[in-house]
Amino acid sequence: MKNKYHIICIFLLFIPSLWAQNITTKVVFNNTSDMAQQKNLITELNNAVNINELRQSLNANTKITDRDLKVNIAFFDRNYFVNMKLKRAHILTSDGYKAKWRTATESSSAVLFLFVKEYGKNEYQFAGLSVSKQLEEEHLFDKVVEFINDHLTGNHKTIIANGSKYLARAITPVWTDAKRTAAENLLNNARYKAHAVNYFHGTLEFTYFDFRPIKTWTANLAKVWFIDKNNKSDTIKPTVSIYADTLIFKGSYINPPTEDMPFSFYSIGIVFTYQKEKILLIETDSHWTSFIKDFQREQKYSSTEDVSRWKWTKSDGKFVLSSTEGLRDYAKDDKFELFKAVLTSKAAPHLEGSQMPVFHPAYSNTYCNIYASDLARDILFPDMFTSDKSWNRDYAPWGEHKRAAFLHEALTNNTNGHFKSVTFDEAWKYTNAGYVAYLTAYNAAYYNGNILHKHPGHIATCYQTNGYSNYEGANLIQAGAKNTERVIGFVTEVWTMKGGYTITDDENSNVKANLYLGYIIK
Repeated sequence: MKNKYHIICIFLLFIPSLWAQNITTKVVFNNTSDMAQQKNLITELNNAVNINELRQSLNANTKITDRDLKVNIAFFDRNYFVNMKLKRAHILTSDGYKAKWRTATESSSAVLFLFVKEYGKNEYQFAGLSVSKQLEEEHLFDKVVEFINDHLTGNHKTIIANGSKYLARAITPVWTDAKRTAAENLLNNARYKAHAVNYFHGTLEFTYFDFRPIKTWTANLAKVWFIDKNNKSDTIKPTVSIYADTLIFKGSYINPPTEDMPFSFYSIGIVFTYQKEKILLIETDSHWTSFIKDFQREQKYSSTEDVSRWKWTKSDGKFVLSSTEGLRDYAKDDKFELFKAVLTSKAAPHLEGSQMPVFHPAYSNTYCNIYASDLARDILFPDMFTSDKSWNRDYAPWGEHKRAAFLHEALTNNTNGHFKSVTFDEAWKYTNAGYVAYLTAYNAAYYNGNILHKHPGHIATCYQTNGYSNYEGANLIQAGAKNTERVIGFVTEVWTMKGGYTITDDENSNVKANLYLGYIIK
């Protein structure tokens, strides 16, 4: 009977002593001797609770029904029963204490910071943060509490101060009506559309090959042949006369491949003589060699316009002219000069949001990673990340800005410790409550057997879905090949537009869902 009575007494001690509108705090000890000696600590811990932040978070979250939040701070000594020292450890364990507390508070909004002095020990150690059943069901879901517990360290006061601050941030929904409107308006910006020019806040420029009519002949010019770096037997000797300046192209790169862009378009020029004519052999990729073949097939010429200004389209993998207005038939004396063109944000006709030249290697680029990072930086978590809009380690929730395939790895491997893996259904449970979750994957070709083709990959932000029933019909917001509407739904539409993706709510899915919680501790 004594143990039962003692357990009841512990919870009767949680009587409000300090009010701040709808937030109450209480510090209790089961060891009355310790309680008498720790009056200063009790005051410090009551004062350490971030009451204003917790009050603001409750005001921001209308889904929490009990507006009177109780913050319980308990010191449980397993060596003592009230003021009597025990000969063996108290029958109640820390887990048992939490369970009893959960039962006592299940129909209210309450949180517990538990410190336990184990049998034979002299110090109280933090045994974890717990939340009441009702508060867990309404908003502070299990993975959020796990995440906060993972990041609570330090002395008693630090744990209470940080823990109450983290709770306030977690209670405050990230998604709001205003942020949803802003997210949809952002997606309407032309720079996120497929085939558009996106300079990534002025940090990128696009260099590519272009042709122009030769106006001045110089001794440095040599006739150009092309060779596909992936198919060295495919040497193209164009049927139209193309020349290039050897001082510019000999042994030079357009865009050398990097870790982040392993399939980047590049060229190496080698000069030699063939049948008494100087030849410049340029090694390039299949994208460019395909264009050369289609370009020479058209047999057209302009004495004033660069070839990139011609009205090109791409259909069934081929480059074709949609109109020949302003062009004439190619004549044998016509000559083109190959040059390196640069798209910059400072000059028309390639201002940001305009269409990328069709034969540019980046023409098929989509900007899912840029939209996801801009959405996070500018709308969901404004002023949280570095103000330097460049490629750095604190750029976005996943850290450094990279291609979506790298973001997929960063999220699934939780490289910065700011994510929790979730199922698809969990992703929308959290999203609909105001949290932020992402779906990511490698490129579809990778799952079709081309293990060298992880890139570019894809990332989409889970979007709040009214009347949610299952993830297959849930909404995503993203930039990509299909972002022709303001909000892209549904999951199955986005992830099955190309074969290779497995959409299952288990470990067999190659599309992964991850919950971002790093903002709670930043």
